[in-house]
Amino acid sequence: MVGAVVMGKPSRDKGKRREQQAAQLVREWVGPEWDVSRNARNAQKGPHTAGDLCVERAGHWFPYCIEVKGHASFCPSLLWRPGGGFLFGKWASQALEQADSCGREALLMMKPDRRPWLVAAPFYESARFGLCMTVETECGPWLVTTWERFTECGRWSPPKEERWRR
Repeated sequence: MVGAVVMGKPSRDKGKRREQQAAQLVREWVGPEWDVSRNARNAQKGPHTAGDLCVERAGHWFPYCIEVKGHASFCPSLLWRPGGGFLFGKWASQALEQADSCGREALLMMKPDRRPWLVAAPFYESARFGLCMTVETECGPWLVTTWERFTECGRWSPPKEERWRR
């Protein structure tokens, strides 16, 4: 196949486990009134199903399109390289593309092997990030922090503003 990435079963299974772990973390963050599920691979380009995770609640709009990544050769020290290293730059670009396709903000959840979860978002999403590092990529600056730091403000809840409602 031209332009397609062929992954072996162990890689697909690891990706599925990472997405399930990320879904559990997001479920704990948003609370039981929200439905959090994995999007099917063939549905990840739709306006309501972009990204790896689907977060829904009747009558409310979840602002993030969540992309989940993990790779055996990815480690946080790579983020200090120009462009955040090849993998991070590629993942950031994909997260932006997915988010743009559904009109949401990009949120990238990354799980380095044997290390804590990391979260990244474009620089303009800085309100929620607190103490973090900035990584310059070809698609602009990104903020990176740990999942614990990202969620320490408590559960996410939709803003009272009407613009977030469906």
